[in-house]
Formats: sequence, C-alpha cells, structure tokens
Amino acid sequence: MKKLPLALLLLALIVAFAGADIALNVSRAGHAVTADTPDQAPNLTEALIQKDPASLELQLVRRNRTAQLFEKIDLSALTKIRIYQSTLQKPGDLPILLYEVQGPSGQGGVTYLNTKLKFLDQIDATETVNETNEFGHSSFYFNDLNAPDSTFLVVQILDNLYGFQFNKKSASSFPIIKSMINTLLNS
Repeated sequence: MKKLPLALLLLALIVAFAGADIALNVSRAGHAVTADTPDQAPNLTEALIQKDPASLELQLVRRNRTAQLFEKIDLSALTKIRIYQSTLQKPGDLPILLYEVQGPSGQGGVTYLNTKLKFLDQIDATETVNETNEFGHSSFYFNDLNAPDSTFLVVQILDNLYGFQFNKKSASSFPIIKSMINTLLNS
C-alpha cells in the first residue's frame, strides 16, 4: 500500500517533466522544420560509414531533409531537431533507410522522450511501440502490421536518435546495423 502513493508521485513527476520538455521543443511561433530549411548540420551518416568497417560496402545513395520518421510519424512540431533520411545500399542487397534525428546538445533523453511520445500519439490500431532498450542509451521498435516485411528501430546515442528501417528478409542488414550502433557508441 505504501508503494502506491510513491508510484503515483513518480508518475506525476514524469508527466510534468515530459510536458515541460514538449513545451520547450514545440515552436511558439509556428515555424515547422521542412525539407528545404537551410542549415549547416553535419552529415552523421556519412561520418558513420567512414568509421564503421562493417558498413564500408554500403553506398550512400540519397540523403534528404524530412520532418518524419519512417515516413509515418510527423515530428515537425519538435522544432529544435533536424531529421535526415539516408538511403544506404550494399550492391546486390535491399536498401537500409537510416534516419538521423539531430537534437540539441545535452538533450538526448528529452529528444528521445518527445519522439517516443509523438509515436504513441500518432500510431493507430495496427501499430505498436515496443521499448526494449537493447541498443544505445535507449531504444524502441516500431511495429507496423501493414508493413510486415519491414523492421523499424529507433536508438538514442548521446544527443541524437537514429532510426533504422530495413527489410527482414535481408540477412546482412541487422548485423551491419548492430555494428553501426556499436561504432556510434564508441565514438
């Protein structure tokens, strides 16, 4: 019985901090981040490919600025982040989509929480979020019954999030992604 009030207090604190964090990251002026917003952000994907021996065979086919993760979850209300979608492909294999969510310095946990809350707010009955924390500092899988051949993984490493989308039938994709995550953790 004594644990219930403590649990309720903890839940209230989490909700209060989450609300404050969302309020800090949502634009008060209504300026959404769009694909054509100019910036000087680093290309984390290119740097990762150059550092990670397992991904040296991957080619960066395309990199675009976006406001969505997995082209399903709209994060445009989170104005303190920049999102890039990169298409990586190994010759003869299926592509891997890598999303970089570059957040404010020292705010990786806040960016992760706000992103996860956006997922929970926007998913429908055929989609779920499964927080496993198996990878990086925090992580979750996004499951979509309408895309049964695809795996969606979001990983927090320091200030940034990385979203990986790949085909389950591509046997080489997951070991490459695990190697990329380890390289990022060791950077």
